[in-house]
Amino acid sequence: MCRVDGDQFGSNSQFGSNRGAHPSKGCKSNADYDHIVESDTLPRPRAGDSWTRERGYAVELSGDDWLFFAALEPAYAYGRAGRMSAQANSWSVREAVFEVKLDPTTGHEERTLHLLFGADHAHRSKASDRKLLSDFVAGVTGRVAPWPISA
Repeated sequence: MCRVDGDQFGSNSQFGSNRGAHPSKGCKSNADYDHIVESDTLPRPRAGDSWTRERGYAVELSGDDWLFFAALEPAYAYGRAGRMSAQANSWSVREAVFEVKLDPTTGHEERTLHLLFGADHAHRSKASDRKLLSDFVAGVTGRVAPWPISA
């Protein structure tokens, strides 16, 4: 699994607590990320013939793979529900950018998850928690994806 924390690479790793950009050295995760990068700023969204970046939120439960969502409401609902499991002892919801680049040499799509260092949306007030979950339920439709962002 690709992780940016010290658990995957060891507590003395350059990927542990250092700030700035921290690539995962190309490890492959179950979520199919080629790289996971944590930094103080996120790259801007963009789209082109061979490169896309989408801004959204990523969720991690108990050190498992990060999953990307285009909106905060479904990311929060997923994390909140997962945290209710007896097997989940932690969760995190972070601002993120999901990037897909086509390597013209290999024809392989390289997938990178950029995580914003610091701010975690998992720990909110009860009022904020209820609002996010209510907005998620209100936005649920018969479509599987993408989830519509509430107004």
